[in-house]
Order: sequence, then structure tokens, then C-alpha cells
Amino acid sequence: MRSTNLRSKRKSTGPSIAVRLSVMVRADNCCERCGQPIADMPASIHHRKPRKMGGTRRPDINFLPNLVLLCGTGTTGCHGWIEANRKAAKATGWLVPDWEAHETVPLTDAYGQRFLLDGDRRVDL
Repeated sequence: MRSTNLRSKRKSTGPSIAVRLSVMVRADNCCERCGQPIADMPASIHHRKPRKMGGTRRPDINFLPNLVLLCGTGTTGCHGWIEANRKAAKATGWLVPDWEAHETVPLTDAYGQRFLLDGDRRVDL
């Protein structure tokens, strides 16, 4: 009987290590929603335009304007807030519908400051 490990055979659909590092540099290792340093807390890279269940092979999903560094996990911190408050997250740019271009959808941080993500930099509005 042959053992199969399905997890090891799946291709990763997340951002590369280089892209993850670019997101962290752009964010100055702080949560892009609340500004809190993430050095001593759980943090995650969030897809503004979700990957869907099982991921996707669409390359634009892992482009820098679609990715943000957030404190917390999918249930805690700012990442948890986005997942628990999806309507408000869409209104403030933290979630982007499939039909919109993530490069053109401004974000509003926890303090009301609006900005765009232009690749590896944040542009305040």
C-alpha cells in the first residue's frame, strides 16, 4: 500500500518569499491598517481580492497592490476585523470584489487616512 500526502503535492498559490518581503518593507513591518509594529505579535499577509477556496493560479492575486500586512490572524487583530466585518472592509478597501482593479481601490486605515498601494509604496490621498 502506497502512502500519499496530498498536502505536499499541492502547488502553493500564495505570494513568493520575495513578494512577502516587499510587502513587509513597504509596511515598515507595521500593520497597514492600524500602524502597530508586528515584531512581537502574530501577523499575516492578506489578499484584498481573495484567492477563493483552494487558491487560484491568477498571477495578479499575488501582485503587491493586492497584498497588505496586517496584525493578527484570520480571527484576531486587524485581519480578524476584516474577516468579521466584510461589508465595512469592502467599503474601506480592505476587500476588493473580483470585477474591480485592486490598484485603483483606495484603502482607509483605522484612523481615517486614505491611501493607494502603488506596488512597493503607499501613496497618501
